[in-house]
Amino acid sequence: MIYKLICLLFMFILFFLLYFIISILLKKTSKRELIAWGLIFDFIIVISNTFTLALFGLYNLRNMSIVFFVESILLLCIIIVNKYKIDFKFSVLDIFKGINKVMLIALIFVAIIYFFFPTKYLWARRDPALYVINGVNIAKTGSMDLNIDEYLNLNYDEIKGFVDLEYRGIYSDYEYGDSDQPGKLTSQFLQYFSSALAFGYSFGGLSALFRVNAIIGVLCFIIVYYFVKKIWGKNTATIAAILLALNPAQIWCARIPQTELLYQLFFILGIYIISLNWHRKNLPSGVLGGAILGFIGLNRIDAYILGLGILLVCAYFVFFEQKMAKYCIFVVIGYLFAMSVSLIYSYTKSYYYIVEHWDAGVLNLLIYANIACLILIIIGNILRLFMKKQKDTFNILKKISQKKEFRLYIIGFLFIVFLFIYFIRPDFQTGLDADFDFNQRALVEFCWYVSFLAFLLAFVGLWKIMKSYSRCCMLSMFLACGLASVVVYIYRPAIAPDHIWASRRWVSVCFPFIIILASVGIKNIYCVLKNRIKTARLFCSLLACSLLCFCLYQSRVFLFQPMLNELPQQYNLLSNQLDSDTIYFAEMSHYASILKFVYEKQVYVLKDKNELEVQDSIWEYINETQQPIYYIGSDGDFGDKLQATLLYSGEIRGTYINQTVGEYFTELTTTGSTVNVYMITAKNV
Repeated sequence: MIYKLICLLFMFILFFLLYFIISILLKKTSKRELIAWGLIFDFIIVISNTFTLALFGLYNLRNMSIVFFVESILLLCIIIVNKYKIDFKFSVLDIFKGINKVMLIALIFVAIIYFFFPTKYLWARRDPALYVINGVNIAKTGSMDLNIDEYLNLNYDEIKGFVDLEYRGIYSDYEYGDSDQPGKLTSQFLQYFSSALAFGYSFGGLSALFRVNAIIGVLCFIIVYYFVKKIWGKNTATIAAILLALNPAQIWCARIPQTELLYQLFFILGIYIISLNWHRKNLPSGVLGGAILGFIGLNRIDAYILGLGILLVCAYFVFFEQKMAKYCIFVVIGYLFAMSVSLIYSYTKSYYYIVEHWDAGVLNLLIYANIACLILIIIGNILRLFMKKQKDTFNILKKISQKKEFRLYIIGFLFIVFLFIYFIRPDFQTGLDADFDFNQRALVEFCWYVSFLAFLLAFVGLWKIMKSYSRCCMLSMFLACGLASVVVYIYRPAIAPDHIWASRRWVSVCFPFIIILASVGIKNIYCVLKNRIKTARLFCSLLACSLLCFCLYQSRVFLFQPMLNELPQQYNLLSNQLDSDTIYFAEMSHYASILKFVYEKQVYVLKDKNELEVQDSIWEYINETQQPIYYIGSDGDFGDKLQATLLYSGEIRGTYINQTVGEYFTELTTTGSTVNVYMITAKNV
């Protein structure tokens, strides 16, 4: 308990110090925005500390307290060495003075629906449960590595006929031939996000763990508001922040342990820092912004899509706009450094996961594309040395901003492509391959979450940005990264096609990108109609309200509904029936991995009990050891040689979104399984 209090104290001290350092670096910034910056960087420091300590097997709250203490001293030294004058005039009243009341109400509402209705995903059928397992493992063991199972090491030869070494999302090093220990397991995913879950679990168990993404969701809401406000003003920012926060996929992600919102937070934060310092050409800030985008690779491997946007923009300015090139190069330096660190970590700690995606042709394509863009930048810099003077002849961005017909050609082309993909491409479905068919209708299903209207308004917003060369340059990386993500994930989402699951691919970058552009589009319409002020306000209000109503309507099924809320209690009941020293074999890894790694029971996955070879292996094992085995499953039918005695009858079931393919979900359903406990004996024993 004492270390929890110490950690909280130092987290506050870190926030306090970060607030004052940022207030000096970002002069003429409101105290509310400074608080937002302080909170976000404080949160990132917490995750990064947990991640770094867990990487070396050293995580616990005592070590976290020591690291917080050292960081606080370092920040204090920075203030002293630079002779920063700290302004101690800090009033709560100043924070609320002139506050955007709509945003305040929205913030409270968003926090309520995020925090009070979590999805307690303890059903290891899909990724969220593995993030929970990784987070709990870090919190309990202090390491990202799973403990080597000594029971399997000692007894595998006797039980190999009926035990499956792997759990869903957890690889067996032994079966891959990389270890001679059957008990050596490796978790599938990258663990930066799981480090955040680990810190939450250390403070408040599963209840706090399931609300970590709610914190990230609120931070996303805040940073999107300030990013848009800095460029387009308060009203546009309010619309963008609210529409994103109440997007059905955003709500779902904020309530469930998944990596997409952390990706989104880093994306908006990195782009904001780059854009904020674009005209100032603050080179350290460029490196920081690029590094933040590169470090997303610690969280998700598809983050290298952003590299395409960053590197292509840099290549463009190296060739056509020398004034901007130096700043872009420093952004690229930050990105490449962080990307390299991310790749090294991923390869060393999630080897099988990386190899799997490399062999699938996904990761290698992204990496090779990044390298190709980097080579283009290098060539551009070499050519620039031999050019006496740079010409504007091929400066496309400048021509687009100066000539209306160029903008019409580009927007017209994109709009025709949009109409083709939305209306014509779905006709190419074959009905034979679910993934291929999903690719064909991806844009249609994308619009289930942001609406067709929002996409149309996004074209209007893009038009407004393209009218200003200065703004077009400043937002070039935002536009390039956003367009790259939309193109890639509309062309091929590369995810299971059921909803709401499929929306994961679009949450991190695509949805905020389209929603921000749509909000800018509404502002542009207002500017066009501003001579008729009442008409402009009414029409733009109707547009914003229509998009908001669409989001709330699409979220109606689960807006005020906590999902899988029953599972922790059911697991507690089941785990209380399981003796810690007894070995159990489970029918499904869906709950076997949760029982083993979260509730610390000796539960292993049984091979298909309906196979005769498995039944014979169990029968031989029982006869040789003269001991029964204990089984967790839905029924006790083990064939003619074995008999099952029911010891406990239970279930793991909860309310969740009804998964639909090719149509939007409209109801909740009950999912789960019967989990009885049996003692299995041989009939002739």
